[in-house]
Formats: sequence, C-alpha cells, structure tokens
Amino acid sequence: MSATAGDPASEWVPTPEAQRMRDVFEMHEFGVALYRQRMRREHPDADESEVAALTRAWLWEDAR
Repeated sequence: MSATAGDPASEWVPTPEAQRMRDVFEMHEFGVALYRQRMRREHPDADESEVAALTRAWLWEDAR
C-alpha cells in the first residue's frame, strides 16, 4: 500500500511495478560491474579508460 499525502505517519511503500523497475536497474548495474571485472581479467594491462571504453562498446553493441 502506498502512503497518502494526508497521512505523514505511514511509511511509503513502492508499488510492485516500481519495485520491479528498481530491481531491473539494480540488475543492470550488477551486470555492467561483472562485465567490467571480466574485461579487467581478460585485459590485465588495460588502464581504467580502456576498460571503460570496452564496457561502453559492449553496452552500445547490445543496444543496436
């Protein structure tokens, strides 16, 4: 149940849809972090900007 504007004592609870969206974003962030970790393992000599470039390329590749 979500709180109403007139009831400040009740705690706001997200709708199931809002919680699902929050979960999707958290899973996306986790997936990107895992990919960055993989790129660091596969390219141990790469600096942070190279790992970031590999990650961006991967994200754009999937978006196309």
